[in-house]
Amino acid sequence: MQRHLVTINGRAHELTDVQFVDLNNFRSEVSRLEPKEYDDFLTTWTAKLVDSSKRGNMLYEIKGIIPKKKFKMLRYVDPSTQKQYLCFVPEEIKSADQGMAWKFYLTEEEYDGINAEA
Repeated sequence: MQRHLVTINGRAHELTDVQFVDLNNFRSEVSRLEPKEYDDFLTTWTAKLVDSSKRGNMLYEIKGIIPKKKFKMLRYVDPSTQKQYLCFVPEEIKSADQGMAWKFYLTEEEYDGINAEA
């Protein structure tokens, strides 16, 4: 059995053939994902809803693709366009609003103080 060395966020992971294929399938699906497919994608990859906020932001966690690694994804609606988005956030993010704050280079407290996003 061949081992595959991949680097994610600066950290090396050694994967089996099956894990390597799963990771490539995951990456491929993410790269061509459309908003209307978000629910199916999250279900297929057994995403767990970790947190949702009063602003409608939702934080999901996906485990099992790489051992001891969690992928965190933030689902949100852009208030200016009303378009829905799904993006990766760092593994350390614990709440949906903390994920949005991270996207804007703000603290969660600073983000919480924003009344209307541009």
